[in-house]
Amino acid sequence: MEGAKAFLLIRNTPGDWFAFFLILCLGIFSLIIFYKIVLKRLKAVVSKTENKVDDFLVAFIDRNVIILYFFFLIFLIAINQINVQKSVVSLLTHANTIFLTYLIADAIIGVFGLLLESSLLKRNIRNSGTKGYEGFLSLFKIIIWFFVIIFLLDNFGVKISAVMAGLGVGGVALALASQTFLGDLFNYFAIIFDRPFEVGDFIVADSIAGAVESIGIKSTKVRSINGELLIVSNSDLTKKIVQNYKRMESRRVLFKIGVIYATPAEKLEEIPTLIRDIIGGILSTKFDRCHFASYGDFSLIFETVYYVLTNDYNVYMDIQQQINLGIAKMFNQKGIMFAFPTSTVNLVVQKGG
Repeated sequence: MEGAKAFLLIRNTPGDWFAFFLILCLGIFSLIIFYKIVLKRLKAVVSKTENKVDDFLVAFIDRNVIILYFFFLIFLIAINQINVQKSVVSLLTHANTIFLTYLIADAIIGVFGLLLESSLLKRNIRNSGTKGYEGFLSLFKIIIWFFVIIFLLDNFGVKISAVMAGLGVGGVALALASQTFLGDLFNYFAIIFDRPFEVGDFIVADSIAGAVESIGIKSTKVRSINGELLIVSNSDLTKKIVQNYKRMESRRVLFKIGVIYATPAEKLEEIPTLIRDIIGGILSTKFDRCHFASYGDFSLIFETVYYVLTNDYNVYMDIQQQINLGIAKMFNQKGIMFAFPTSTVNLVVQKGG
């Protein structure tokens, strides 16, 4: 230990120590100026821009861990001006590699998360796809840190080819053992980015009908109209034809009514106009057509088509009820009778001879 100290004292001239302390002092002074003046002005500038990336970068530089790294970097540059043991230099160099790699990886993850969140916000799915956003970001973090570890191991002299070969065999075995999970995972990404439905949408897929409560990495939870919670794997759900009623801009409605055969022709001619006037007087509706469509077994059938200009099912039912009541009142005023199943029995009476 004393020999090492003597080595340092003998090999380093006063000029070396002067350069060491000069760089150390100038670096610390520059760092203080940067954070007290330059960074403060940068914050004022980026606060006026709409771009969120520059805000993130300024906030990233202002973190304590970054300030600590700058101090470490200044010390590393300064210590190169004096003679120290190779083991100390090697240790500091490895520490710098680890420190810098960590900060770069952290910055990449932060920027990616910011861009991903910005993309989801533009597509109006950030709030409804929160779990999807977090899951995808977590997977990205795992991938980044995996490559960080591989990079560091390679820099520290570890034979990566042997490690990768072992990971390859293990990866194949893991993939075979988790095919179902991986299928659900990929379909989860398909749901998040293709957006066939979102949290809060009312969907129907075969026997599944209800509101989407959450979209997970493996399964999607749907609250049925009866109240129970349905948990469906993402793979099964993406294989079905999904009807998304929340995205329906308008609802096409077709209904039929029947009047008795004894209805006079002039009143039959009035019926389409009467129904058109009833529907036209109701808000959030668009009349399409009304026709005397066919002769039924017990009635003369009129077919009507109209549109409800909203996807709200309760509004649709309120409108249909209003139409039905309006038709009933109008038919009552006009003396038009609704048909009901009837039959006529003809009796033939034969007189005895």
